[in-house]
Amino acid sequence: MRNDSEEREDRTTAWILAEASKWSLYGVEVKIDGMFYTGESSEVIDHVREDNYYMEDYVSDDKGKIVQVEFNRL
Repeated sequence: MRNDSEEREDRTTAWILAEASKWSLYGVEVKIDGMFYTGESSEVIDHVREDNYYMEDYVSDDKGKIVQVEFNRL
């Protein structure tokens, strides 16, 4: 039987991967823990599993267009 911590890790990882994929489809750069994310960034995902309290931040250009999304540990 899985414990609450493992379930939270899975939910957080799934949320970040879904958001990262969505923003990447729009051509927006994605950073997780300061590292650029590509669909093959297993090292980045390992960081998420280690400490899974994150906040999604948006970076915009001078016209207000979102140009980067960052997932930062809390």
